[in-house]
Amino acid sequence: MNLTAVKDQPPGVIIGANLMVIDGKSVDVNWREAVILNHLISNLGAPVRRSRVMELLYGDDEDGGPGDHHVNNMIATIRGKLRLHDLPLEIKTHNGVGWSMRRTN
Repeated sequence: MNLTAVKDQPPGVIIGANLMVIDGKSVDVNWREAVILNHLISNLGAPVRRSRVMELLYGDDEDGGPGDHHVNNMIATIRGKLRLHDLPLEIKTHNGVGWSMRRTN
């Protein structure tokens, strides 16, 4: 597994294509979750637009991808993984905009 540090990431965070390591704790992620996490962590504290996440995930898809509900489900799954493994990151929803991530400790 090739793990790379995210530019301007908080200390102790590494995300690969199928694995996230935060403060030494490993969590399996799929590639779409890794894309979302990379973007949220690269923009730690700042809102990330829903349209940008859709573009990163589905780019050239003529249909624009499966829709907002699918991205909402992925965000919910990521939140669950963060809580399950007691990781010090939190995703906040910004209604009408998107999401932001912050460190909780």
